[in-house]
Amino acid sequence: MSWAVGLLHLAIGLMAIVLASLALVESIRSSRLTAHRHFGLALSALVTTAAAHYIVIGLDRSGPGQGAIGAQLTAAGLALLPVAVFLWLRVEAYLDGPGDRFLDGKPIWIPVLPSGVAGVTGAVLAIAWMHPPAVAGSWSNAVALRWLAVLPSILLVATSIAIGWSFLRGQQTRHAVLGGWSLSGLAVTLIFPTSAVSYATQALTVRPTLARSVVDWLGVPAALWFWYECRRLTGTVERSARRRTVTVPAQHARRPAPWAATDSG
Repeated sequence: MSWAVGLLHLAIGLMAIVLASLALVESIRSSRLTAHRHFGLALSALVTTAAAHYIVIGLDRSGPGQGAIGAQLTAAGLALLPVAVFLWLRVEAYLDGPGDRFLDGKPIWIPVLPSGVAGVTGAVLAIAWMHPPAVAGSWSNAVALRWLAVLPSILLVATSIAIGWSFLRGQQTRHAVLGGWSLSGLAVTLIFPTSAVSYATQALTVRPTLARSVVDWLGVPAALWFWYECRRLTGTVERSARRRTVTVPAQHARRPAPWAATDSG
């Protein structure tokens, strides 16, 4: 089963490479304000480091212990689903399709989704906590080195949750104004908390390697930069929503990328 864990992580990494490339190309080509280009560039930097993280994990032969494989599979599956949905919508938009689905009103599965994700997350993290990685004697004595290796994972988990919260606020504002939900926005919102679960599960069940620690340390400034851009754009959307009421006629316009639009998702 450890090969399935590796394949899932490699699949996420390859999808992240495609997303990072799309974000970079569309940000450079965008004729919009520089602020939105910064959002796209920050997203491209973050997704690139995330892709490297998942690929390094996928190629790592040590993997989790036997008892932690179920937690790893579930965490990777959680992370894969929103990435796959968002990538599908962005490729569709890139091919001149709509690139989104507007979910009118309040579909019954939306209130259930947070509780379901929270329940699965709790179970995954509990299993991961009960199956820590085996440590060698010299490694167990190097407390400072262990914390130095795990610290970027902790920072990335916290920052990913903060980014997801910023996107969620943006989606709630859009719902209040438009009376519905964006499938693309919901997918990109879910990418970050589910990635946080994957990072946390990996940190709890697999001994960190030098390659993964270096990649994760590179991801920390990228995550902080993107968090800053999310907070700035989310604040802009909330101020705009308070100033006026927006009426949108029914249409099938092509969905712009989050990094090329006037909102954060």
